[in-house]
Amino acid sequence: MMAMQAGGKTMWADEGAYPVRERLGDAGADEVLVVDIGGGAGHDLLGFRERHPDVKGELVLQEMPYMIEKVKAEGACDGIVELMAHDFYGSQPVKGMFV
Repeated sequence: MMAMQAGGKTMWADEGAYPVRERLGDAGADEVLVVDIGGGAGHDLLGFRERHPDVKGELVLQEMPYMIEKVKAEGACDGIVELMAHDFYGSQPVKGMFV
């Protein structure tokens, strides 16, 4: 449903929609840049990387374990997004973020 709802609409990472460079800048290659909590199949993070391939830093998708397994099986995030099973009611495992 979320994918259908977003179809054709401006994405936050689109040029001019959100000041990506001013707000996010660059992280080191081994630092986390963005954590998408409850990000479904990773569409936002994949869209971000597609629109900003030169911005450094890791992109982390946190989702329920069953969804992470589904995303792994599909393979669309391989090498682009780090997948992490996480229940957002628990404490956040990613600490010391770049931003």
